[in-house]
Amino acid sequence: MCKRIMMLLLTGMLIATVGCGNKADNSEEITGESAVEESTADSDSIETESENEEELNNVEDEAESEQTVFEEAELACSLPDGFEPHPDEEGLYVYKTYPKDISTISYVISESDEDISDISKEAFKEMLEADYMEAYGDEVIINITEFKDIKVDGRKGLRIMLDCEFKGQEYEQLMYMLFNGNEAHILNFTQEKGGKWMDEFLACGDSLTFE
Repeated sequence: MCKRIMMLLLTGMLIATVGCGNKADNSEEITGESAVEESTADSDSIETESENEEELNNVEDEAESEQTVFEEAELACSLPDGFEPHPDEEGLYVYKTYPKDISTISYVISESDEDISDISKEAFKEMLEADYMEAYGDEVIINITEFKDIKVDGRKGLRIMLDCEFKGQEYEQLMYMLFNGNEAHILNFTQEKGGKWMDEFLACGDSLTFE
């Protein structure tokens, strides 16, 4: 699965180049409140209290379970002004002056049988460099400047920032890789190194939500 994702991450770069917590335990708190309110409680009230605690624990267990099971959904965010869908590539957005401005935003959903947030920084770097070599025959040195665990609406994922040189051009990329059940959602922002869009790309990432 990870290799498939690596290849998906190359799409925006190629098109630009060619010019196209732990759960809280509330049982002690509940018990303490009951002791204050019912210092002379009989066995019936104690039994009722025990049933209420068990009921509450069951509700909490169900809620915790629901947090790790997600239905199919799509990422939504506010794109920077001026970015438009590419006419020939689904999920790809380019700036209105493209190809003068070669900045791209790409979004893909891939079937996934593992949590992509488990990949290490070193493994990600090695796989991406190897895939550039395999796909284009070029050695590309990736410099990862940020590799951060994130969550979007309860879904685990990674925010990755990197720069590299590809076919004589220096690039910066901002990637969001999110795990949603059996899906991997990859949002990839690419611009020339030192370009003007990174602040707006980051703001776009901050607006991410699942719908």
